[in-house]
Amino acid sequence: MKKSINSLQGIYERLDLYDESSERSNTARHSFGNNVFIVHGRDDESRYKVALFVKELGLNNIILDRQPDEGIIAILDKFEREAKKADFAIALLTPDDVGALKNEAETQLNSRPRQNVVFELGYFISALGRQKVCLLIKGEIENPSDLDGILYKRIDGDEWKLKVARDMQKAGLPVDLNDVR
Repeated sequence: MKKSINSLQGIYERLDLYDESSERSNTARHSFGNNVFIVHGRDDESRYKVALFVKELGLNNIILDRQPDEGIIAILDKFEREAKKADFAIALLTPDDVGALKNEAETQLNSRPRQNVVFELGYFISALGRQKVCLLIKGEIENPSDLDGILYKRIDGDEWKLKVARDMQKAGLPVDLNDVR
């Protein structure tokens, strides 16, 4: 597993993750953008897998911790600045945390996505609209109840790639389905 993560990380680090010349404000957003914000927790393997997939489609990744801080700013300021560049968002809901209802805490801890992932997912649903946000779920997790009924894809195999590419294409991103591997 560690070898796979290191291999994916090596490939990922050699990619041009974001072309600064394509920056624009939210008001200048157009239907054929190519910037995909990847919301993630601590599952590096899944993050690198999705980043590589997005890059193979000819799109730009926006991964918050890979973007420059531009001085001493609050993380929320950095998030808002980078989120404005996004034309589409992929949220990785991976089993990174555990939790339970207060009265069940000692007997039944459930795997959950990180709190930042849930927060950023809500932000993008509001900012971009549900049609431009894709949920990828790995493993068995307890979804936030507000997400009940929302369609998602499982990232446990490779079937998700074509499904996500179709969603991106339908959302107006310049995706060629022949590039899906």
